[in-house]
Amino acid sequence: MILGYLTFLKSKDILPTAIALIIGNLILEMINRIKDDIILPLSKLDYDTIYKRVSIKEYSGLMFNFVMQTFILYLLS
Repeated sequence: MILGYLTFLKSKDILPTAIALIIGNLILEMINRIKDDIILPLSKLDYDTIYKRVSIKEYSGLMFNFVMQTFILYLLS
């Protein structure tokens, strides 16, 4: 059943569209985080908020999530 589903996805060219949608969603998540944590407080010149919000652990977690999901998509395609 799973092999039939995978052949259906590959035959109808749905897989590249799904991969593009997932990668676009991951990039959108990273851009929104940067916008909310860095760019908007900079526009208000609120450096204390930037210092409190920006965490290397959160951004490294976002990058790790992006790399792992794109690697899994690479293995599936």
